[in-house]
Amino acid sequence: MIKTNVLSGIALATFWCWMATAQAQPDVPTSGQTATRDTSCTLNAGINFKGRLTRALPSELLQLEGYISLRIAQPYLQKEFPIDASVHPDSISFPLKVKTPPLAIGLFFSQQDHLLYNRWVEQPIELNDVQLAIAAGHLTYQPFDSLFIMGPKAKLAGRAYRGTTCSVDSAQSVVTTSGKITLPIQPANCKWSIDLAGSWEETRAANYFEAKTLARVKLHKVPKKAWEKLADQAQVVCALNESIDWSDPLLLQSIAEFKDPDMRKAPKHMDEFLVQKAAALTYQDLQSCDHIDADLLLSGIKFRQDNEMHTLWYGGQVGVVGIGGQEVGKMSSSNSKIEYQFGIPVDPSMPTSDTLRIYLEFDEVNWVYFEQYGETLNTSSSDIDGYNAVLAPRDKSSSSEGEVRKDRFLNQFANTYIWRTGRPF
Repeated sequence: MIKTNVLSGIALATFWCWMATAQAQPDVPTSGQTATRDTSCTLNAGINFKGRLTRALPSELLQLEGYISLRIAQPYLQKEFPIDASVHPDSISFPLKVKTPPLAIGLFFSQQDHLLYNRWVEQPIELNDVQLAIAAGHLTYQPFDSLFIMGPKAKLAGRAYRGTTCSVDSAQSVVTTSGKITLPIQPANCKWSIDLAGSWEETRAANYFEAKTLARVKLHKVPKKAWEKLADQAQVVCALNESIDWSDPLLLQSIAEFKDPDMRKAPKHMDEFLVQKAAALTYQDLQSCDHIDADLLLSGIKFRQDNEMHTLWYGGQVGVVGIGGQEVGKMSSSNSKIEYQFGIPVDPSMPTSDTLRIYLEFDEVNWVYFEQYGETLNTSSSDIDGYNAVLAPRDKSSSSEGEVRKDRFLNQFANTYIWRTGRPF
């Protein structure tokens, strides 16, 4: 919610002063009546208004009937909205509805190109593209960041962690969607899933896309005992690693999406977590995995999108929030890597499965690798007598095969995203 000073000399202040002067004139309504003016003015540094302003004295609320326009540098992002609402001049937030479908605000998935992209009051690239996260509710403006933001009023006001918002930088062509999405895995009836909560930032001028996410991963066919062995290993070998930073506002918003996914209900579990966080002496005392059904809960994943390879990828430190429901709360080494490969069918009648590859390196010698393709899961770790033994108690060759598969992925990852593009992690 933005705070503006109505005495700062903006056009709204001129109207406000006119109100005060008008009350002393005999032909202008006084207390208990109304004052009205047809005007074209600037409500703040980023929003213009044209139409009728009405104030029912002595109320401080202003009734706006007309149109507002956004002061954005890029012509294709400049929009005009109809408005009919009461607002307080100190706290300008507009309830808006996009009345001309299929215009939308939020994050989409292109079924043709298999890419993620943002929209700010624009049509999807194709009308059958998948809506991943749609922002609706109120529009507000943050003058210090030059940001227009659309989303639920409670989240804009800082009273809620959950909900989808979408913002646009008025000076640059940067559109950012924040909230929770479920990747549209192919084939659709897969028994594994990856849900993401966080932000997706798209810089159109540079054709650059980056996400900052918390991932909830559910894999197929890993027994509970194996997860327990892996969590025990991670807790021991990561004990001296850097702790996850729970003061990060985006991380708190992301964990709230998973703790209380039903937006119709009060955020009971998130409220309990916040009380626990305030009372905890260290972050290790937190139980962040409670009430979240996840095999892997991973934070700090800054996905980049490779338009040519049709992938989301990330290399660097990963926050290992939890494994198999058990708390870890530590950062991995900087050599961890994650890749999500969208399946591109050669024949539309024969869909190709998506592939998820995760390499978590706890330290220089302890690691785990997952490769999920359709219903097939290949996984191995450095814990030969623990995790690996549970998965293949009679197959002594599985550990060496798993290490070969892991090394092949690391080499392929470096060749595809580092040497091929010339980009650092």
